[in-house]
Amino acid sequence: SCVCSSDLIFSTRFHEDICLYVWFLKSFAMQRVCQVPLVGSPRLLGVVCGHRRWEHSKSSDVREMYRKAAKPYNPNYDAVMKEFMGALTPQPTAGAGRYECAPFDMGFGQTFGGLLVAQGLACAAEHVRARANGTVPHSLHAYFLNRGISDQPTAYEATVMRESSDKLGITAHVVGRQGNVNVMTLTTAFHAYSEEEGLEHLEVAMPQGLPPPHEIADDVQLRRVILDMKAKQGQVNPNLAKKFGADQAISVRVVEPMNPAEPSKMPPVRHMWIRCEAPLPKDDLLIHRLLVAFITDAHMVGTALQPHGITYVTPGYRTASLDHSLWFHRQPFMDRWLLNRQDSPTSAFGRGFSRAHLWDSTSGQLVASVSQEVLMRRMRR
Repeated sequence: SCVCSSDLIFSTRFHEDICLYVWFLKSFAMQRVCQVPLVGSPRLLGVVCGHRRWEHSKSSDVREMYRKAAKPYNPNYDAVMKEFMGALTPQPTAGAGRYECAPFDMGFGQTFGGLLVAQGLACAAEHVRARANGTVPHSLHAYFLNRGISDQPTAYEATVMRESSDKLGITAHVVGRQGNVNVMTLTTAFHAYSEEEGLEHLEVAMPQGLPPPHEIADDVQLRRVILDMKAKQGQVNPNLAKKFGADQAISVRVVEPMNPAEPSKMPPVRHMWIRCEAPLPKDDLLIHRLLVAFITDAHMVGTALQPHGITYVTPGYRTASLDHSLWFHRQPFMDRWLLNRQDSPTSAFGRGFSRAHLWDSTSGQLVASVSQEVLMRRMRR
């Protein structure tokens, strides 16, 4: 969903905001300013700089920088959630099964793939609702076809492909377009939600011994540390700072943080805590699933790149998420902390494979699984 090659960006001057972000991250790393650690437990201050992991116990300077960098994060969740939910609310247009969803610019210079997936799923659910109210999606499979423009709305067309005779199972197909360009296609299956008793087993247990969420910085805090540093030097585009450092409705807290501008080779495994910080209705099961569909596209490309010591800002590479598959095993509740464990078992021929499991931290139950193929191609000069 996020195509990024700094060579391509710099040569074509495509999306000025993201170009400047790539540039100041690299400059930031050269100046060694990236040794500012994340807010959190001393044992988690693993910000990678200079190709080694800095530890709190090894440097009093790091401790002092950590203390100075720690800033309270108090988002206006009501305002953020209002805009975000507006983007996930399909507006009917002329024709059966046709909808339009508002943009939600996250500062990437293009539409975030998770937004396309969540919007497509919302449109499918709205289309299916008239046929079988009370059903919820239990799986989806999406392909990202073309780059979406982040500040433009997306039109969706949903059709029912299959409907069981008892109306307890429905399969729907959705195509997302901007203008005449197809940006995403999605197939999703719905079933009637119930606490049905059935055969049950759980072989993938929730990882133990990880630091709790309150000891780890939010992704937004790290972005703002970087933006603040560069703003003092007069090197930040105001539009970039406004979008990329904006409050987010969903908190993402990565257990193994790294500096994208100066990465080192790391195992292709990543853990993160995720939760929607705004109040959510307990009786609206769909909204929790839409939020999971949205946020599970995050970090999947980065996890596949870790063993190679590159990131989405490394020159000479083009990276993107090519597709997205999601299965709901149990009802997720995004107002609780979910643990998202990602790994990438293999990559070859310019493509990597990433997968993820999500557990409910309260019950320890596995609520969802994700898989994704990612593009990680070296650009030809």
